[in-house]
Amino acid sequence: MIKDKVALGGVNLTRISYAPDFVIFDDYGKIKHVYDVKTSINTQFGADTAAKLRFNLFARKYGVPVEVVVPRANDFKMKIYGLTKNVNTRHERTNRKGKQIVEFYDVMASVDYDVTDFIGI
Repeated sequence: MIKDKVALGGVNLTRISYAPDFVIFDDYGKIKHVYDVKTSINTQFGADTAAKLRFNLFARKYGVPVEVVVPRANDFKMKIYGLTKNVNTRHERTNRKGKQIVEFYDVMASVDYDVTDFIGI
C-alpha cells in the first residue's frame, strides 16, 4: 500500500496501492531492484499515466525507483520513469509509418547492476 484511505467529509477516498512484479534484495535484505514487467517501453502496451504515478509514489515512499523492464530473448530493456531528467540511454528509430521515434532505455544482460549508478544516489 502506498497511501491509505483518507476521510473526506462523510466518505473515504480509496487507498492507492501498488504491487511490483518482482523485487530483488541484496545479501543484507535491502531492496536492490523493483521491477515492473511490460511488453513495451513507450507504446500503448507500456506504462500508462496511472502506472507512472504509482511508480513515482512508490519511489517516494520506499526510496527505490521502479524499473520498467521489457524482456527479450537474451537481455532486457530497462527504463526508470518519473525523474526530472532522462538517465537512460537515448535510442532513435524509425517506425513503420516513417516517423522518427526517440526512446530512452538501457539494455541489460543481467540483474547484476546497481540502480544507483543510473540515478546518482
